[in-house]
Amino acid sequence: MTTTLATPFFTLLNSDFIPSDDEVSQIDSLLTHQSYYLQDIESDIKRAKALYDDLMSQRSKLLEVMNGHRKLVSLPRRDAVPMDVLQEIFLHCLPSNTSDRNEMPLVLTLVCKRWRQTAMVMPKLWTSIHLTIPRYLPNGILSSELEHNQDDTSSKSCVIRKVEMQAAGMLEWLARSRNRSLSITILDQNSFITSDNHLQPIFNALLPTSNRLKELQMTTSPIRFAEFLKTSQSIYPILETLQLAFIPNWTPTRIPLPIPNIDMWKKSPLLSAPSLRQLKLFRIPIDVTVLSVTWDCLTHLTIHCSVGPSSANEGFKLLARCTNLVIFRLTIACALSPFTFPLLPNHAAAIQYEKVTLPNLTTLSITDGNSNDDPSVLESISMPSLASVDWFWLSRTRSPIQSLVQNYCLRRLNTNAQLFDSDDFIHCLRSCPNIDHLILSSPSAQEWRRRTIDGSDEFLRLLSTTNTNGVYLCSKLEVLERSDGGAKYTEQALLDFVKVKQAGRDGLAKLRRLAIVFSRQQIQPIASMLEPYLSEGLEVVLEYSDKSSTPNTLSIVDDSPREYYFKRSRII
Repeated sequence: MTTTLATPFFTLLNSDFIPSDDEVSQIDSLLTHQSYYLQDIESDIKRAKALYDDLMSQRSKLLEVMNGHRKLVSLPRRDAVPMDVLQEIFLHCLPSNTSDRNEMPLVLTLVCKRWRQTAMVMPKLWTSIHLTIPRYLPNGILSSELEHNQDDTSSKSCVIRKVEMQAAGMLEWLARSRNRSLSITILDQNSFITSDNHLQPIFNALLPTSNRLKELQMTTSPIRFAEFLKTSQSIYPILETLQLAFIPNWTPTRIPLPIPNIDMWKKSPLLSAPSLRQLKLFRIPIDVTVLSVTWDCLTHLTIHCSVGPSSANEGFKLLARCTNLVIFRLTIACALSPFTFPLLPNHAAAIQYEKVTLPNLTTLSITDGNSNDDPSVLESISMPSLASVDWFWLSRTRSPIQSLVQNYCLRRLNTNAQLFDSDDFIHCLRSCPNIDHLILSSPSAQEWRRRTIDGSDEFLRLLSTTNTNGVYLCSKLEVLERSDGGAKYTEQALLDFVKVKQAGRDGLAKLRRLAIVFSRQQIQPIASMLEPYLSEGLEVVLEYSDKSSTPNTLSIVDDSPREYYFKRSRII
């Protein structure tokens, strides 16, 4: 049905025309006639909409049936994939991230009967398990994970029941692994001191597998771990990787915390495992140096904010005992909270400053919030393979970073620039021609207020031009990052620096990453000018400060060894 919109009055629409009485009657008659057409059109629309809805419904049902038939002829159902190929595919489906490994094997068992049967007889699929213990609060408020259990009057009782279910599932899971070596992660963030041990069912399921345990990561409170040590008298013959991270004990009434039993820690078969190679300790409530670890067998050692070593000097003494280390990371906080761990006397035996060689050490990371002693012991340690250094030191005069940079052929340096004068820093860089990663950052906000090395355009010019001998400063530099608050480069100097580097002339290495945090607002737009280099693979991160932000006074703390000083806006 079609109708014309033309009327005797059509040309007068949207004008200042005032109709006479006769013309008003004619317009009323036209409106009455047009309303009939409008009703017909609306009826047609309703019929068309009903037809459309019906066709869409038929389409949806047809697609559902077609997809179902496609599944019937899919490769998994028709056994078209040989068993050995299917098993290899399953193994490649396992994610590298431990926390994601629980879901993947279970998903494989839900596809079809054949896949389930295949997965259930593959022990290697079940050799890794990650347990996250639900949290409970002392005032009875349920954690977000438990809010759906409205019938529980106590969040703690709900947690205990869930842990018991996890332990039962853990037993079944581990049974499928048969005699394979295991990787187990336990994450428990309940720090409240209670009379009962909510983790005991997990410990009971874990202990029988001690002879198969190859990797163990445990995050819990010191009280709960002490209870694990009491019940754990088994040996761990193949344990290679151990990570212990402790959260502070908490009591609402600030009841004095029990002092850890040092003898129990020293005699623990877990910490003295003969095959232990990688050890990571976070906030350990005793002096780590007294543990009966086979130090000379370790290849990776990380100690973060523990009671001991309480100084970098003590850490270097421990380093000298680890003659096969490849990676050593040590973080010492400014102070330990009296409500976290009780301070204990240092029981470590004195170590003479004898010459020690660590032939395999490639990575050294030191963050020292105390710097209250002379680190001369480090000078007695030779590290011929040292290539990467992370060094954050609050003392400007006692830091041995300059001798480290000058004496070793480093490829990566990450440090707080406040440890150097500008001339000394350039001199150090010239002694390290192989550096390809240069990162200047700050361990704390307070460091931003100290004098820092030159952050002007001159530094970028030195990196992109030759000296009188025709030699570039850090000609192999591929990554440059600066977030210590000292960057005063202009946008034009940055652009010129990038142009020279990306030209790649005279053996000058191209940049792969450039990241600068400015303590000022942006002056000149630069994103569009860098676009050609971004399309070639260069990663650029430029962050400018927010004018309205106010400084914070931060320091090295347990969980925040480095903090930025300004609120920032990222433009690239």
